[in-house]
Amino acid sequence: DDHALVNRARMMDICRDIISRNISVTLGCLGTPCSADPQTLELMARAGFRGIHFGAETGTQRMLNVLGKRSSPAAIRGAVKTARACGMRVRTSWIMDAPGISENDLAETLQLILDLEPEEIRAHFFTLRAETPFAAEMGTPGRIPDQYIHAGAPHPGHQALPAGIMLPYLDDLASELRSRRYLVIRDTKSWRTLTEVGAGRADLRFISFCPGRYGLGWSL
Repeated sequence: DDHALVNRARMMDICRDIISRNISVTLGCLGTPCSADPQTLELMARAGFRGIHFGAETGTQRMLNVLGKRSSPAAIRGAVKTARACGMRVRTSWIMDAPGISENDLAETLQLILDLEPEEIRAHFFTLRAETPFAAEMGTPGRIPDQYIHAGAPHPGHQALPAGIMLPYLDDLASELRSRRYLVIRDTKSWRTLTEVGAGRADLRFISFCPGRYGLGWSL
């Protein structure tokens, strides 16, 4: 479910059903920060939700508007804080090279990541999808672009910031997170490191620049 929080009543019904049946299960989901109200998150935690992935995407209101996100930096902060208070591990994902992003937008986004310190950080690069406004604007309407959503580097042709400006920021972010005891996952092979340190550790924290596993650090 790409957005388990979009229908609040549905999610609460599911949670009440799990609780009433005394089902012991460990769950996780994806959702947007603006849909993460405290009452729903508290009920989800009671039902067994131990992880949640928020598609934060960017840390400035200007860029949230550009991306059509009905969210705000304050909503992102509040969602992460509330989910963590309910006992959930939090993953956030961020688009590092969204169309129109400025150097200031990128710097503010990375600062928000450092302020929040989510347990799991997914650094994405912008990917076009057919039949979307961005695809139409960039000259590819009706055609699925040859772009992989989990690419470990920027796709050529639509970067608002040159790689020479953007990538040093990401290197600095990774270095700072490493100093805060985060693992830095650069490629799929690096996931083997998690086996070495113990994938079941609740205190495990990482930033990933590639597709990653869910369920790390979750417990009943």
